[in-house]
Amino acid sequence: RWSPAAPDSLVKTNPLKAWVDECLVPDEDSRIAIGGRGKTTLYGHFKDWSTQFDLEIGIVNPNQFSPLLLDLLRSLNWDIKKKRTNAGFAIQGVNFKLVKLTLEDQAEKQYYDLEIK
Repeated sequence: RWSPAAPDSLVKTNPLKAWVDECLVPDEDSRIAIGGRGKTTLYGHFKDWSTQFDLEIGIVNPNQFSPLLLDLLRSLNWDIKKKRTNAGFAIQGVNFKLVKLTLEDQAEKQYYDLEIK
């Protein structure tokens, strides 16, 4: 279970901002897939994080996630770029603060990393 660093009110009123504050860090050398399965993609990680707070993922649906996240990160002055890859889209310039991945998650991330490069 996540131990929230963000105040409970922020988690409920703006879960995307709370997730960014708690889970992401600017990193110009990193690129993470936006969509897809598992905790190794931005949406998958957000979805997993949201369930820890019993939030309905419908608060930010998959079609809204990418533009909302890009707008939010740009408003925070993060130097990011949305890139098209063989596996879909990724955001260059962002990374997870703490990555605690299972062996299955590590294998999935390696797959996405290979598709993105």
